[in-house]
Amino acid sequence: MSGPRPPCRDARLGRQGRVDPGGARRLLGWGLAAALAFAAAPASTAATWSDTDVSAGSFTALTVPRPAFSACTVSPGVFGAFGSFTITWRPPPGYGVADAVYAVDSRAAFDSPTPVLPITTGPDANGDYRSTFVAGLLAFLGTRVYLGIQIKDTSGWRSSYRVARGDIAVLAINSGCVLL
Repeated sequence: MSGPRPPCRDARLGRQGRVDPGGARRLLGWGLAAALAFAAAPASTAATWSDTDVSAGSFTALTVPRPAFSACTVSPGVFGAFGSFTITWRPPPGYGVADAVYAVDSRAAFDSPTPVLPITTGPDANGDYRSTFVAGLLAFLGTRVYLGIQIKDTSGWRSSYRVARGDIAVLAINSGCVLL
């Protein structure tokens, strides 16, 4: 047989017997559109944005107590050189010496403290510790320093600093330490 082939009536074939890949997609698209058009509407719910139930509660932030200072003494050294300040203190109940953070500052506001590690001994029979802050060699020129101890809780919260002011005057005359 020679000549053109007769048209085929296969659904996959389009005009002139060629495969029409878009035809199957169109058929699937029309079927999906019909299914969505006749699908049931979503069921109603009892959800609402206003509710008459009332509840109450309270919360408090952790307040870490400051250590208690009982004394502050100065040892002016030799003409003020190598002077030191000793603070007698006690940690608050539930805390220990390992929870103490020590610092010094040149201003009473204690707004930019420098961490230090004093020599700490104790506790004595009363439960007090003694922390000695060394002023160093240049103290013979006269120095005023603010000494602070704060307590750090295991949660990371810290108490405010308890502060003492230490003075070593020139040549160690009129030196002193005052609890603030």
